[in-house]
Amino acid sequence: MKNTIKAALAVLVIMSVMAVMLPAFADKPTYRDLDYPPAIDNVTKGSVTGTVSTAGNATNGIANAYIAIVNASNTSQEYYNTTSNEYGRYAFTGVNATFNSVKRYGYNSAGENTTYANGGTGEVYRIYAYAEKYGEGYSNPFGIDSAATPCAVETSVVIFTKPARIELRAEKTSVLANGEDKVKITAYVYDTLGNPVADGYPINFTVGNATNNTWNTPGFSTWTYKNGSLNANDTRDVNNVATNDGSASVQFGWVPRGMGGYNSTVWAYYADNPNINASIRIYFTSPTASWSGYVVDSFGRAYGGITVTLHAIGHNSTVENYEFYTMDRTTSQSLPFTGLFVFDDIVLQYDDFVIDYGYVSANATITDNRTVGGQSDAYKMNETRTSVGVIVLHIPPPDAIKLTAEKDTILVGGQDDWIIAQLYLDGLPYKRSGIDVTFSSDNDTVATLPKVKTNVTDDNGQAWILLTSNKTRGKVNVTGTAQIMFGHNLTDTTTVRVVGWGTVSGMVTDQNKNGVPNANVTLWNVKWNTTTYTGSDGDYTVGGWENTKIVKIPENPQLSNDGRTAAIGTYTYFRVPEDVYNVTAEKDGHVYYAVFCLGSWPGDVEAYKDATEIPPSEFGTATHNIAIPDYVYISPVTSPSPTASAPTPTPTPTPTPTPTPTPGFEAVFALAGLLGVAYLIARKEN
Repeated sequence: MKNTIKAALAVLVIMSVMAVMLPAFADKPTYRDLDYPPAIDNVTKGSVTGTVSTAGNATNGIANAYIAIVNASNTSQEYYNTTSNEYGRYAFTGVNATFNSVKRYGYNSAGENTTYANGGTGEVYRIYAYAEKYGEGYSNPFGIDSAATPCAVETSVVIFTKPARIELRAEKTSVLANGEDKVKITAYVYDTLGNPVADGYPINFTVGNATNNTWNTPGFSTWTYKNGSLNANDTRDVNNVATNDGSASVQFGWVPRGMGGYNSTVWAYYADNPNINASIRIYFTSPTASWSGYVVDSFGRAYGGITVTLHAIGHNSTVENYEFYTMDRTTSQSLPFTGLFVFDDIVLQYDDFVIDYGYVSANATITDNRTVGGQSDAYKMNETRTSVGVIVLHIPPPDAIKLTAEKDTILVGGQDDWIIAQLYLDGLPYKRSGIDVTFSSDNDTVATLPKVKTNVTDDNGQAWILLTSNKTRGKVNVTGTAQIMFGHNLTDTTTVRVVGWGTVSGMVTDQNKNGVPNANVTLWNVKWNTTTYTGSDGDYTVGGWENTKIVKIPENPQLSNDGRTAAIGTYTYFRVPEDVYNVTAEKDGHVYYAVFCLGSWPGDVEAYKDATEIPPSEFGTATHNIAIPDYVYISPVTSPSPTASAPTPTPTPTPTPTPTPTPGFEAVFALAGLLGVAYLIARKEN
């Protein structure tokens, strides 16, 4: 029974001397080779064994560690020392007993032999361990029980490894220079084994700047609040931040406005050894804004692929409303966001200037190399906000409209004619679509327009409408009107004549009055042209008919007939509207003409008003032979076509008949002559 009690007490002793994980920062014992306290009950054969390990790796012992048994109440006093083996194990023998668990007395902390009630529990020893790489540590106080069998204690030392390396990390690598933004910076502290250190190690933090990045001593660099602060505004250093779960943290920021584009270096170092340190650079970003919008023109068309410029206007201590900088972006060309532009990270403060407002502008080249531009209104730009400003490229409106008819003259009885309205600007076609043109006419008995009389211009700036003739001859004026803006209308009128028709025909001959085949015959519209010349006797005027355009009728131009379907050199035009024409013939570079009037003379037509050579009117069919005076047609020599001969048959022998003499041609002619003479004599007698 006694042995059982003793064994249980021995287990309690062993349990009581297991090490506690407490960091210690003491040096090696100063006083060595001291005598143990006097042995309780004269028992001097006690022993102490154990293992030295690190807090981060308790399963593997530390080899070659310095191990000493020391005074628990004064750890500078060493009794004996040894070295741990390759497994981190150590052993002390011949250690004096310090208490008796059965009789319940022993040494107290003052070294007095007294009862348990007076603290005489005998816990007067500690084990001290030191390893160069890992640091040092102590076991809990323990004693040797004189009543135990064996008189032995198992205790261990856990070394709380000191910081050997620091890694500095930040939640983000930049802060906004607005005097408010901040970022959490954490120092992760590791021992030589690469494990996080225990709690309680002091870490100091300090702010350097952008130019001093070589560690010297704490507080080595010139610092102002503009470099950023720790934990509060205008604070450079934060010291003795205890590690917790292997790390220590501070807040960095409070960078004032105007420091965007700069940066600072934050350092963290181990308070007991500043050589163990790390740094991280934190960049300062300026307060920024955003801007978005579209580029469209006066007609609502979006423009992709053009450059938009943002103008940042602000002030500093010396200037107001100054354009400090510009930014360029290219508008999107992708549907459905054609014309979209986005500006982000618009810096609102830098150095000593502050951006108060901005506007955007753009230019674009449109048709005919015309450049147009526009800009948005000016808007105040707020931090973290988005401004919206649309650019309208102002396209100047057209300044003229001109109406023309595809055919100035059409036939009665339902012939169609296209009326074309063309917009102009500065004398050039205004090639913009989407502009309304309203048409009207003044004589529906002659020709009419469709019920819908408003059409829009196409990409060429043209609007078309169909005019259809009725059964009455005459003139009709067609007017086109484009309302460009309020109170600004463009208008023009063209006249179309509705006439009867006739046939134009004739022959092309050379100077010898021979028909000329395959001559180029062309029927032209004409106008009277007057030219004034200055001579020695003064100015004189010469007038004449001038071709304007080829008449739009079937088979015009045509080739004069080559004799296969009609007489050589002839030509014919059918259903020719009544008007004044010039018909020309050309052969091998030789040209001649004939001017004529089909139908009544149209003297009210502008192109004919000043004519002094008025051709006579012709009705029904106008026949005009064109004799080319300087041309002689030579008919090509036609070679006879070879005739294929039949194959010669093989002669078959036949009997040769005896030829019967027949009168030859001479006899026949003589007989005919005699008969003629006899006939004449008989008539004379009768």
